Amino acid sequence: MRVYSGQGEVTRVRFLGTDGFVASTDTPLIRLFRTWEGRRRSPLLFENQVLLTDGVLAELIGYMHIVDVHSDKPEGFFFESYGFRAKVAEAADFTGRRLGEIPCPGYRSFVQDSYAMVKASGAAVLSRIATTHLDYAGTYHRLVYPLTDDGRHVTHLAVAVCHPN
Repeated sequence: MRVYSGQGEVTRVRFLGTDGFVASTDTPLIRLFRTWEGRRRSPLLFENQVLLTDGVLAELIGYMHIVDVHSDKPEGFFFESYGFRAKVAEAADFTGRRLGEIPCPGYRSFVQDSYAMVKASGAAVLSRIATTHLDYAGTYHRLVYPLTDDGRHVTHLAVAVCHPN
């Protein structure tokens, strides 16, 4: 998938399943996905079951976001927390900001659409993203994992980003 913004930035995305992701079954995101899947007691993982003290998270601390998706519209989703190492723009911290405030139109649209897809499906998505937007150019891997606080609906997303070596 390619996303173009009015500013000429391009985002290319390849959605991958957990098998064969990044030509390996042993990456921080695969280990995190499997840990969370093993912890689920119902169709959705409860938000309080995501423990940031897990050893498997050590490589990802600072690269994670928690996104509140209670809003009916993706532009109203907001970052409850934003990883201090996961900068899409120099010195950017999107904590407390809505997805509709992401400054790059193409990237904003991509993030809104992909997060809305996970909210609607209730299924985690692993992807490899090659992008040039704002002050960042490169490739990263991303796990978007649906969470619940009521046991029935996706109310939050845990987003983990991993920059490959």
